[in-house]
Amino acid sequence: MNTDEKWVLLIDDDATLVCATADLIDEACKELGASLRVCTSTHEMPAMYKELHNADVLLAILDLWLLDKQTNEPQQDGGMKILRELRHHWPNCYVVVHSAHLTAEAETQLKHYNNIAIVKKPAPTFVLTDIIKQIIEASAGAAITV
Repeated sequence: MNTDEKWVLLIDDDATLVCATADLIDEACKELGASLRVCTSTHEMPAMYKELHNADVLLAILDLWLLDKQTNEPQQDGGMKILRELRHHWPNCYVVVHSAHLTAEAETQLKHYNNIAIVKKPAPTFVLTDIIKQIIEASAGAAITV
């Protein structure tokens, strides 16, 4: 893996959403010189952390409401735990919380983090691709207007 490569992460257990948006998000990333890494299960996260250990991760698009694929029940603290792990590995990574199930408690917790935007589902894909473009351009010195 090229350590100079810039990365965008899409972390969502909704296969329909991932299928519908990953190609468009990937296209937006490629136009701006970044690569997309998709995770659809928390079980994939350790491999992703290992694979991208020294990588420049600019942006993570994260659903806070992650279901356990075996029980179809929400994972306890799933999305917030992943957010903490993302910040541990990439402290300056911009995070877009993309979720239909944001509680007041989750929104309060999110206010304690820098570089976070909240996009409630359903949101048009162009909203996410516009954010990706802004983040990648900001890494080159442009301002972010999210």
